[in-house]
This record gives sequence, structure tokens and C-alpha cells, in this order.
Amino acid sequence: MTGIFSYKRWVTGLVLVLLAASISGIGSTREAQAQFGGTPPPAGTECKLNVECKAGPYLVQITLDQATLNTTDEFLITVKRLDNPVNNDWSLGAEVVPSGRTSAVLVKYDADRFLPSSDPTQRQIKGYYPISGTWWLHLSINGTAGLGQLRIATNVEAPPKMPEWLAWAIGLAPILGLVGFGLGQWRLVMQRKNEERLAEALAQAKPQPVEPPHSMAN
Repeated sequence: MTGIFSYKRWVTGLVLVLLAASISGIGSTREAQAQFGGTPPPAGTECKLNVECKAGPYLVQITLDQATLNTTDEFLITVKRLDNPVNNDWSLGAEVVPSGRTSAVLVKYDADRFLPSSDPTQRQIKGYYPISGTWWLHLSINGTAGLGQLRIATNVEAPPKMPEWLAWAIGLAPILGLVGFGLGQWRLVMQRKNEERLAEALAQAKPQPVEPPHSMAN
């Protein structure tokens, strides 16, 4: 009997552990859906930046050259193969997919955004985001082992705010320009008046010609 009770307790404990893990997984899924609008993400393994990840048959690591992303600055995506490919016969596709909370369309990066590389283990792409919001960075790797896909959740900020001092400077520039123009005109008028006064003073100070005395008649 003691063995049966011990077995039942063990089974009950296992069920409780599995139930807790299931609830935690549901909570994480709901949190991700709340952030990305509940829309299904693009195909592939969900990876994180700067950490090795298995994308289909390929082991890769994805890095960006910027810690924060915005709609103004382009950023560099580096895909590093960690499975030591023996040749350079693999290609990369890249696109950014908006979440349900971001009102935008998929942006597929053209071939001219892929940088040339002599390193067989690395590919680099110049990326950009058209608007702010939550996006998936979706990458596809094609090689001799087949197709591998991965996605990375990214948050894109609005364009950087203009510094307050710069905004004031731009706003006051036309006014300062008008003030400078007015002062220049005033100085020009005063200079002309001074020249006229000087000319009048010189004219008044000029000695008058003396007429010779008339001779007296005898």
C-alpha cells in the first residue's frame, strides 16, 4: 500500500509540474500575442540577437550594428554561419514583416542591399524600417542542406526627437535674420546722414573769396 501511495504522489507531482509549465507557456504566448497583435508570426525558428540559433539545418548567429532601431537610420544585419560551411554556395533572403499592431506591409530587401563578402561564413545586409512599431526580421537561408528560416522580434522607434535648443535656433533664425537686416539698413542710413553732415560742415568752413577794394575816384 505504501508503494502505491508513493507512486500516486509521484504521478500527482508530475501532473502539477506539467500543468504549471503549460500555464506558464500559455502566459508567454499571450504576452507575445498582445505585443504583436495576435497575428501569426512568419515561418521559422524564433531567435534572439547575439545568440546562436538553429535555423533548420543551419546553426547561425544574428547581430545588428545598432542597439536601438528607428525609421531614420539604416542598420547592418550580419548573419554568421557557425556550422563552418565548406564552401560559399549558400544564399540569404531578408524581409521585415509588420505585426498586427503595425499598420504597414511586408518589406523585402532587394539584392542591392546585400554587401559583397569574401567570407564564406558570413552575409551582411543593409536594413531599414519604413515606420515605427513592432516588426519581425525574417531571414531565409538556402544552401546544400536545404532551406532554413528564422525570425527575430524587433521594436522600431519613431525618428529621433530634435533637441530643444536646435528647435529654438531654427524657429528664431528668421527673426534674427530680419533683426540683422534691419540693423544693417539702419547703419547704412546713419552713415549716409553722417556723410551729408560732414559735407555740409566742410562747405560752411570753406573760406569765402575776398573781393578787392574799389579804387576811389579822384
